[in-house]
Amino acid sequence: MGKVTRKRYPGEFKSRVALEAIRGEQTLAELASKHGMHQTMIAQWTRQVIESTASLFSRKAAPEAIASPADGAYHDVPTPSGPGLTPDQMANSSAVRMAA
Repeated sequence: MGKVTRKRYPGEFKSRVALEAIRGEQTLAELASKHGMHQTMIAQWTRQVIESTASLFSRKAAPEAIASPADGAYHDVPTPSGPGLTPDQMANSSAVRMAA
């Protein structure tokens, strides 16, 4: 008899199953039977999804994920003083001075 290895599931599959569990249309036992796995695995994945969603909305994002005016991410965003202006141009515009 050969070495028994654990079955590995891709992240896409885990997230799909966890979202099915979160929706609550089927019980964990039904989902486990449907996907051929133990319900504690689905419960773990569901818990991980729920716990990680808070970090999606927190202000402590990874530095490379935060866009800044220096990298040009805001140049096409409409602003009160007009679209495509740099922060320096916005600071010198009359619309910004009137609002201040």
